[in-house]
Amino acid sequence: MCDEVHIPAVSVATATITARTWTPAARTVPVLDACAVHAWHVDLDDPAWNVARMRGMLDHGEVERCARLRTAELQRRFVVRRGVLRALLGGYIGCAPGAVRLVAQAHGKPALDPDQNTIGLHFNVADCGGRALYGFTRLGPLGVDLEAVTPIPDLERVARHWFSPAEQEALTPLPEHERVRGFYLCWTRKEALVKAEGTGITLPLDQFSVSLAPGEPARLLHTTLPALHTFSLFDIPCGDGYVAAGAVRFDAVR
Repeated sequence: MCDEVHIPAVSVATATITARTWTPAARTVPVLDACAVHAWHVDLDDPAWNVARMRGMLDHGEVERCARLRTAELQRRFVVRRGVLRALLGGYIGCAPGAVRLVAQAHGKPALDPDQNTIGLHFNVADCGGRALYGFTRLGPLGVDLEAVTPIPDLERVARHWFSPAEQEALTPLPEHERVRGFYLCWTRKEALVKAEGTGITLPLDQFSVSLAPGEPARLLHTTLPALHTFSLFDIPCGDGYVAAGAVRFDAVR
């Protein structure tokens, strides 16, 4: 069973987004409807994870990547993060976690081997320290991002470097106690869009603007980039001290 976060699902365009928690005791995933997005929160540092068993799920490339990480903590988190991904993917497509075959797309974004992806599954993963966020959908390309809301001493300088002029103008007048959260709301929404679009850092972040005021729904406000016109943004419920967002392309919906 999975531990579901008791927060009502929210609708974005024609999709329903539901957030849940995947734990070491979890074994099954719910059916992923054609117009749904499933988000999963995971505590990578939960001592109950069977790390040795999860390490056995990884393929040769993943084992090599893990070995290159500098500390035992980073290696353990990597194993859990990839092991959970394989468990969730296996649950959705109906195979053992160790049998899941992952491939890299043109700009390095991971995807299922097309021969295994009989349901048209799209997924994305984000992590922040000891927490991870997974998103799954059959709608189209998906991106998710997760960030801890922590103080930023040079917030305005960072915003000038990465945010559009419209976003900077929206951020500056926010009350001080909301400005940091507004920054992270903006950052996660922009990052989710970049990850969903799939070309990574080649997408200029100052060429599109998203909503960022606390309490305001996640929206792509305007963009000069045609590649983003078919994407929709949504917030993902998460625990105190974090913000999370997702972006999905809806052109697969008829």
